[in-house]
Amino acid sequence: MGPIINTMEEINPSVQDILDALCEWAPRELALSWDNPGLTIGNPQKTAKKIICALDASLEAIEYAINEGADLLLTHHPLPLVPLKAVLTNETNGRRISRLIKGDVSFISVHTNLD
Repeated sequence: MGPIINTMEEINPSVQDILDALCEWAPRELALSWDNPGLTIGNPQKTAKKIICALDASLEAIEYAINEGADLLLTHHPLPLVPLKAVLTNETNGRRISRLIKGDVSFISVHTNLD
């Protein structure tokens, strides 16, 4: 019997490793055509030692992830849901995207592919 791994820190998964594991469990092919699951913000090569999970990428969830030093925010609902034409920080989605980028927090969602 090998050693027991107790923390994410001991295995150092990348954001891509987390995404790959999620896609094995909830394949993107199962998502509805209008959905936007997967990695939508961040660097797939970044190490994901600390992950925060939430239903939505609310500003509160994003601030919590940043304050906790998270590398990845994983939610059920995607951000953005529809293709963006602009990222305006005076609008809610623009603020959310900007905060994730400035906080260096990657963002993954599993939505209708998980449903």
